[in-house]
Amino acid sequence: MYIDKAADYVGQAQTINGWVYNSRSSGKVAFVLVRDGSGIMQCVVAKSDVEESTFEAVRHLTQESSISITGVIHAEERAPGGHEMHVQKIEVHQAAVDYPITPKEHGVDFPDEQPAPVAPLEASVGDHAHTCYDRQEHP
Repeated sequence: MYIDKAADYVGQAQTINGWVYNSRSSGKVAFVLVRDGSGIMQCVVAKSDVEESTFEAVRHLTQESSISITGVIHAEERAPGGHEMHVQKIEVHQAAVDYPITPKEHGVDFPDEQPAPVAPLEASVGDHAHTCYDRQEHP
């Protein structure tokens, strides 16, 4: 099922293939926002409704991990798109590591580790633009 078609499947168990947009959890409930290219759906995972291994997998999801998530679609006006999924099962295809920005170790010499400055290139492009402009006739 595509997320933008959720209204057609209220009350039915469906599977969404997509990527983790965001997730958060408390002691007994986890919320996973899943995107599939057509929209974003809030998926609610109640610890009492799934196996312990499933709940633990959800708690360790990272942004942009590739998943298939199955559950029953419910209308919920507070959820993005007006619908949410009450999750029964999740399959993690690939866990994203260090996304979107990887942590980096920077020492005191960090500014010296940067690539060569682009200022000479910018100056060259600017000089060329002025030369072209100066060659044209102006009213």
